[in-house]
Amino acid sequence: MPAPVPLASQHEAHLLQSNLHGYGISHDNTWIMKDGQRALWLPPGWRLMASSVAVSGTKFGIGCISGRVLVIGFKSAG
Repeated sequence: MPAPVPLASQHEAHLLQSNLHGYGISHDNTWIMKDGQRALWLPPGWRLMASSVAVSGTKFGIGCISGRVLVIGFKSAG
C-alpha cells in the first residue's frame, strides 16, 4: 500500500474536505467541485495560485496564476 501524500497546508485539507459536501477546488486546482463531482473546469490561466481562494457557500473568489481575480457564483438548488 503506498504511503499517503501529505497535504501542503491545513487550507488545502479544508478544500479537499469541502469537495465531498458543497463546493471546493480539486486537489490539482483544475476543477471547481460540487459534492465530490467535477462541476467546472478551470483553464490554465484561470487556475488558482497557492492558497489564493475564498469559498463562501456557492460563491468563489480565486486569485489566478495569470494575475487576474475570478469571482464566480453558482445558483443554489431550490
